[in-house]
Amino acid sequence: MIPLPPKVLFLDQTAQLGGAELCLKDMVLVRKDAYQAADRVVLLQHGPLEDLLRSAGIDTVVYGFSKSSQSIRKDGGLLKKVGSSFDVLQLARAVAREAADMDVIYPNTPKALIVGAMAGWLAGKPVVYHLHDMLTVEHFSWSNLVLMVQTANRLVRHVIANSQSSADAFRAAGGTTPMTICYNGFRRDVFDDHSHNHSMHRKMIRDSIGLPIQTTGQPLVMVFGRYAPWKGQHVAIEALRNLPGVHLALVGDALFGEGDYKSQLITMAADPKLQSRVHFLGFRDDVPALMQAADVVVHCSVAPEPFGRVIVEAMLSKRPVIASSAGGALEIVQDRVNGFTATPGDAPDLANRIREVFELPVAHREQIIAAAYQSALDRFELKAVVEKVNETLRLVVSGQESVVSRQWED
Repeated sequence: MIPLPPKVLFLDQTAQLGGAELCLKDMVLVRKDAYQAADRVVLLQHGPLEDLLRSAGIDTVVYGFSKSSQSIRKDGGLLKKVGSSFDVLQLARAVAREAADMDVIYPNTPKALIVGAMAGWLAGKPVVYHLHDMLTVEHFSWSNLVLMVQTANRLVRHVIANSQSSADAFRAAGGTTPMTICYNGFRRDVFDDHSHNHSMHRKMIRDSIGLPIQTTGQPLVMVFGRYAPWKGQHVAIEALRNLPGVHLALVGDALFGEGDYKSQLITMAADPKLQSRVHFLGFRDDVPALMQAADVVVHCSVAPEPFGRVIVEAMLSKRPVIASSAGGALEIVQDRVNGFTATPGDAPDLANRIREVFELPVAHREQIIAAAYQSALDRFELKAVVEKVNETLRLVVSGQESVVSRQWED
């Protein structure tokens, strides 16, 4: 009989469906279905994640930051202000009460780390922080970096990093907390169901954006992710200038105060030289279906990304993928083996790589797609990832941090 895993209070600062939140959702659902875990999720905002969790029978509680605290940005100095505010103390007390019957507190995001670490100290519970970010000055202000790293060093028992790259950045920023490297996990069946009906989904999606399938082509490049300057959607639009006849679909929206960047993208796309070839699809919850319409999926972050969720989703969707050659993406993609890489921020190079994918012989392209699919199955299977997290939590709760660090870092 599989032993019950520790009871976890998961804590997230938002209920929007970003990469960290999708990872949390998947983990909580597998722990409930496969391990009968008695978890609780505390969110610091209302939103779609709240509805998804409650509809799946997950014990979900929402406590709200004040409006001023909700506007905190990674690149401002504002996490520091939150760390000393009455608002965060009140939240920490509430989270500590919610954790009274739990074994461990599990912050999943930066603001959740500050609240959760304080709650763990108040409740006398161990804190395990899931690091989904690159703790570098490219992503955070210096004051926020210091606050987060020192909080982790002093009040967190263990860090689960979502890639070697994010773990290395944490160490480089001064992090000393014991760590486990644990990639995100994915359910293959969700993507298999759609790839088995490739032609249907491809026609349906392309028709919906006014791009019917034609024998003459009209290739479609797709970029998935929230609109943010470091995510590099502007690079994809710029690359399109060198790809006549190619269309680009941007799937996502501005989630965290990046409306100005969205306006910049719309202005770029309005250039007559692009001939209405850029399609803004907004936030969508049917990513596996959308993937089937793509002739190539592009990940074009201009700064090193901690993981690259969309890269694995493309691999499982059996779509060729081009990724920026930096950060966690390089732990997923081997250039011309299971995908392709392009220089971050370099639109001409991205255009050349897109052209290369289109010009590959079909057999060669299919070989790369098959290698990508198999590597995704071998390395990112959801239940195996969740079991690794469960084992880490068991060892931490039982006071064996040194064992778990040696087990995963050797």
